[in-house]
Amino acid sequence: MMIRRHAAVAGAVVLGAFALTGCEKPTPIVTLVNGSDSVAIEESCSKSDLADEAKTRECSKDSKVLKVTTGTTLRVGVDKELADSGWKLQIGERESDVIKDKTFQNMYTVPEDAFEDEKQIQVAVVKVNKAGDSVGAWTFVLEKK
Repeated sequence: MMIRRHAAVAGAVVLGAFALTGCEKPTPIVTLVNGSDSVAIEESCSKSDLADEAKTRECSKDSKVLKVTTGTTLRVGVDKELADSGWKLQIGERESDVIKDKTFQNMYTVPEDAFEDEKQIQVAVVKVNKAGDSVGAWTFVLEKK
């Protein structure tokens, strides 16, 4: 009888350990929507990546692509954690002010001159802390239709 109890306790410990390994907190998701097309990703670049230009290029190189038409509305959806901390949108060289919006979704018009002579431009949703420092980024590529 005692052996069965020990076996049951050992089994419960092992099962508990397996259950806890799947309990990692998921990273926030950012979604870009243009018309009926959308892309969603988890964080591309961490705070340590953003501190090093080479690492930033590396973590941004496999960005998902969203095809857009200039002058159309680009919807940006962010998870609650990101909305609560504050974030910025960077399209090419343009950067928005820090956004603290509890609706988690913001709409932007893709400027006619955003692409200049390029077919693609880099877009980043950048998480900022209370001090205004960049602490994470979700990178995308907008491709001109």
